[in-house]
Amino acid sequence: MKNLSPGVQRLVAIALLAVLLLVFVQYVAMPLWTYYASRAADFVFQRRQAHRFEYLLAHEEAIDVASQRLALENDGGELFLPGSKPAIASANLREFVTDAVERSGAQLVSTQEYEAGAVPSVTAIGLQVNVNGEIRHLVDLLHDIENSRPVVLIDQLNIVSSSPIKGAVQTRSPGTVGQEHFSLGIRINLVAYLLGESSDET
Repeated sequence: MKNLSPGVQRLVAIALLAVLLLVFVQYVAMPLWTYYASRAADFVFQRRQAHRFEYLLAHEEAIDVASQRLALENDGGELFLPGSKPAIASANLREFVTDAVERSGAQLVSTQEYEAGAVPSVTAIGLQVNVNGEIRHLVDLLHDIENSRPVVLIDQLNIVSSSPIKGAVQTRSPGTVGQEHFSLGIRINLVAYLLGESSDET
């Protein structure tokens, strides 16, 4: 460096500074942003989940009475999944989720049934959903789910990685050029209900 002219030394110093800045952004700033973004999403979800459970506990008896009345009337209204069997209800839930993910702008990776907790007088239909997206997509998707009819509850939410989950299914319109890169992999366990208890596991 001592043998270099002042102008060359300044260029070398600027180049080294640029390299250090890129390393900082790639290995410090971006991981920190991803971590705090996931923590913020978890906090929002946990707060909404706590309010939801408090409401359900406070109205447990009324909900049970309403469920029994609906069962007697053989009409689930808009609260329960349509379908005469768990398999049909599960397919309807999967269709709703696919549409909701597409509306949010995220990418659907996979859906998989899981065993949700039993609830008297109804059949719980559980669906694990894996998507790639950003925080804005997650917010839109959660809003869509929470305002859905039939009612769909969020049983669990995880930000599983800071890079897209492999195997994503492109849900954008055929006219979209290129494929957007998403920084978050998101796993959501959803549960909805079919009116009436059933021993049919399919």
